[in-house]
Amino acid sequence: MKQMTHTYSRSSTRPETAAPGKSGRARDLETLERWLAAGTSAIVTGAVGSGRSHVAGRVADALTRNGLTVIRAHASTPDLADVLRRVIDQLPGLRAPRPLPAARPVVVLDDAHLLSPEMRQALVEARASERCTLLVTIDDTGSDVRQLRGSSDAGDPFVRTAQAAHEILGLWRTGYAERLDLAPLDPAEVDAMIDSLAGSVALDQATRVQIQRRSGGRPFLVRELAFEALETGASARSVSGYAFPSPHAPRARILELVSSRVAPLGDDERATLVLLARLDGVPYQRAARLFGETILRVLRARGLARVQTQGDMILRADLLEAEAALARTDPDAVDALTRRVVRMLLQEAAHGVPLSPKESLLIARTLSDEDRDAAVERFGAATLAAVHLVAARLANDVGMTHDALAFAEIAAEGGSAAYAACETSRALTVLGNPARAVEVLDAVSTEGLTEREGVELLHVRIVATHSVLPGTDRMRAILEAARADPGVAADVRAEAESIAAAMALGLMDWEGALAQARAAAELASSTLVRLRAHRAVVLALGHLGRGAELEEAIEAGLALVSEREDRRGTYDDILLEEARLELLSASAFSRRLCRLDLPDLERELDAWVESAIAQDAQWFIPVLGAISGGVALDLGRLDRAEAELTLADDRLIGPDIGTWRLWIGMQRARVLALRGRTDEAERIATDIAHKADPRYPYQRMLAEGVRVEILAARGRPEEAATMLLDLGDLSGEAHALRAGMLFRAWALGSEDPRLVEGARRVRDRTDVPALHGMAEVVEGSRTGDPALLEQGVRTLEASGLALQARAACEDLVRMLADDAPALAHARAALGRIQSRIDRGSSAASATAVAPVLDVSMLTRRELEIGVLAAQGLSNREIAGRLFLSVRTVESHLYQARAKLGAPSRRALAGLLDTPGASTLLAGR
Repeated sequence: MKQMTHTYSRSSTRPETAAPGKSGRARDLETLERWLAAGTSAIVTGAVGSGRSHVAGRVADALTRNGLTVIRAHASTPDLADVLRRVIDQLPGLRAPRPLPAARPVVVLDDAHLLSPEMRQALVEARASERCTLLVTIDDTGSDVRQLRGSSDAGDPFVRTAQAAHEILGLWRTGYAERLDLAPLDPAEVDAMIDSLAGSVALDQATRVQIQRRSGGRPFLVRELAFEALETGASARSVSGYAFPSPHAPRARILELVSSRVAPLGDDERATLVLLARLDGVPYQRAARLFGETILRVLRARGLARVQTQGDMILRADLLEAEAALARTDPDAVDALTRRVVRMLLQEAAHGVPLSPKESLLIARTLSDEDRDAAVERFGAATLAAVHLVAARLANDVGMTHDALAFAEIAAEGGSAAYAACETSRALTVLGNPARAVEVLDAVSTEGLTEREGVELLHVRIVATHSVLPGTDRMRAILEAARADPGVAADVRAEAESIAAAMALGLMDWEGALAQARAAAELASSTLVRLRAHRAVVLALGHLGRGAELEEAIEAGLALVSEREDRRGTYDDILLEEARLELLSASAFSRRLCRLDLPDLERELDAWVESAIAQDAQWFIPVLGAISGGVALDLGRLDRAEAELTLADDRLIGPDIGTWRLWIGMQRARVLALRGRTDEAERIATDIAHKADPRYPYQRMLAEGVRVEILAARGRPEEAATMLLDLGDLSGEAHALRAGMLFRAWALGSEDPRLVEGARRVRDRTDVPALHGMAEVVEGSRTGDPALLEQGVRTLEASGLALQARAACEDLVRMLADDAPALAHARAALGRIQSRIDRGSSAASATAVAPVLDVSMLTRRELEIGVLAAQGLSNREIAGRLFLSVRTVESHLYQARAKLGAPSRRALAGLLDTPGASTLLAGR
């Protein structure tokens, strides 16, 4: 009787071309041992370096300890035929050293894909006759039957090996054996595996990505790393390659799983693996120069280093294997290789070859005082200063504050004194001595300063001054002096305007901030200053709820982000990269404020987190995590929101994160209160109240708003709603904030007259569908207008806000209790929304509300403007071409989006950027 799979049923009529589902494959050694002990054969599959031989050996040892007879062999064993003959047929006259046991032996056969056809047939017969239990390992990377059928060269060794593996896998396809797959999982499978292991506990996206990176997708390591992440606290989770070797050493079981892969390597090869991990991404050609092509081939052949082919070929080491290699390698060998690599990198830097920031950091952390003196004599003081300046910036960004102080001191000796003072000031501010930080900046001579140095000096001086003297008076004096001085460069004056715009945002002067930021962008010629000014523009527009202008600003910002000056690897390049990331985070924050394409935004943020971890942009990761937490909160995913916000709060670093920390704290308290943990939320609220500066209305709004959900959770919804409406009045023209506050106050049951007044103002002053939807629900519900309320339900559903749409639809059902036909329609809509919430899918992707190209409902002007927008023209360009005002263009675009159900300008462009739309326009 053949052994059938334990995980899902297969039939003998299963088509051979169907790829077996991975749900039927084991993911842990315990399952494999249990199968074999019960007499069920198993096939271990995996590529070179996946550890399949190690797994088979470990299981064989465990079975031997349990008293089973285990016969271990390799495909190249000379007397393998005799071994199998003894198992299959006890031939007369065959002399055996001891009689065969009554229980079936377990035959462990490594690399079975290398067997001859006769031996493979004997293997199949051995299993079919049930004379033994098989545990075989094969390389299945080329065993896909669809690829084999397209292969005509039967003499090719690769084809022969693939055919052999496919033949052995027939035991699994026909149900004669189970399968344990060591092939790496793709990211979606890793996420699914983490979800199954974590259960109801949510892990943030950064931790998930790090598990993916460190495990390489290998199921055993995914399992162990997920358990490790669940057992450790938030502060113990490392997501940065700068923490190599990790301060939180992997568990012994994890190291045991990977140590066998580095055991055959020599000291030079293991030391190379360690250096690759420390650099965490080296262009392949440079790695070949630094370490030698031969060693790299060995590491790649064993699966210990992999090449990423996006853009340049970047070579990366597996961090877990590198930690195992570090534990087994002579420290002198690692030190000797590190010093040789550092000398080669310094030589390249002296000849103008750009270094990566991680390479600069490696140099700075490796050189001793004697080494630095020798490097100055050989490569020049300017080269050494430039390397240490980049290292100081990077060290400050990743929280290595004391190292940053030391590196900045060295950088000041032969390089830019202004930049070195900026890094010293940043470090001192974080360490709690902002007064000394200001003194360091004041001591910098203004003679001979470049425009770039003047811009950064002003930027850092404002941060340090605010830490010494909270409030705006002293900072305004510094900015006024910079703007009034005729000898100050234009970019420095533009930076002063940009900083003033950021201050205006904190004072909730949205229109003033927008005007100042746009003036700074017009004045500036430096890409860095334009990026910083554009960030303030995006944030102001997001709070004002001007969706069309916001989308244009984001597109213009992406164009700025794509600009790159030829200064790779320099301090100025790092400043530009950080400004780009800040602009991207501001764009995401404003999109979340306006509820623009939240499901799409969530996916984009996940991709950005993965990219940030790959680049080790450690300061950027918690900012993205915080925004992801806010998006998850809007979408009703409280478990993920709590995980993201908790980790973001823990990982924030830097001197200028005060408002960010308050915002994250308020969101965390909201999540905790919604989950009924009001005591924890109260502690956070108290902490925020102590940290908030009442001179900044934005911080005061955060400090007061944190108590809204606490009051609601404690059974005081009237007080909570009144507080929300008071905060809405405080927010001024921030209609994106006001819309959310009005909707939440309405959901809490408020009957305040300010609801209808505020909703009408939101509908009049904004052009964002999601904000209009919330305002329509509030106004329609409180004025008894079912048509307006139903329109709001449709708009919220189309915007992906399923939870808000459900609450509004429930109110619509109550309102239509006496109208049977309308009531049936409303109940159907409620059921549709609820079913999508249950499935966890976005309502925006639903068939019933999907955007469709039914342009008959558009006026000719709306269609004309929509087609031009789809062709890539901005609102200003459309207005000039059609002799209209920009506001009229915005209004027509909003109407077109609302009629077609397009949640964004990009969605509208996808509908109208077709020959059919242009033809319809010509016909009308």
